Amino acid sequence: MSDELLAVPLVPDNDADQELSGDVEALSDEEVAGARMRLLRRTIERIEGGEDVAVALTTEFHPVPGTRFTHATVSLRLTAPPGVQVIEVAPVELRTTDPVTFKVTRSGKISFEKFIKAEAGIADEVSYTTYPCLVRGAGAASMYATWSFEEHAKAHGGIGQQQELLLTLPGTGPFQAEVRVAARLLKPGLPGIAERVRDLVLGPQLREGRTRSVSLILPPASKRSGLFAFLR
Repeated sequence: MSDELLAVPLVPDNDADQELSGDVEALSDEEVAGARMRLLRRTIERIEGGEDVAVALTTEFHPVPGTRFTHATVSLRLTAPPGVQVIEVAPVELRTTDPVTFKVTRSGKISFEKFIKAEAGIADEVSYTTYPCLVRGAGAASMYATWSFEEHAKAHGGIGQQQELLLTLPGTGPFQAEVRVAARLLKPGLPGIAERVRDLVLGPQLREGRTRSVSLILPPASKRSGLFAFLR
């Protein structure tokens, strides 16, 4: 079961408004009202044979009816324990819409491969993930983990409602992180009417930096999620 870490509205980014080119029309505040995002902790598990943890987060982007998110960026800055750094993030780059599974080595390295149902076997409890958009991630050996999502240029289907964010962390925490989100909302144009956009950030803007703090805590021993295949 996933635990909700954030559930917040996305509001206009006033700084980005000033950077929109003159030939791009912006959506009004009223037109973007209702756009939201959620961040959920899907699982946090101790890596078998090691002393570290693998974390899976799920982001959900909910656009206003009649619009879609064309790209988004989600960043986590680790703030506790002091000096903690990400071991690895995933996906680093993924361009396929095929379902994939993830493997984690004892040292925390993450790899992925195409999921083939016939090979998994009916009795195996194997989870898989699909990404309806282009995904890039970065942040290994740093205190930052960042993922960007971009719609497929020809499909114009948006970034999808859910995306999986994977990372490995040293030790067992508990961990604290600040989350920052930026996303572009687009309303397609009708014949003779240009499409319009607006860049959004986490809201409401309660404090400088537009970040939110979340906790990642290893729960008591429980059944494996099946999302990660741990390699010894």
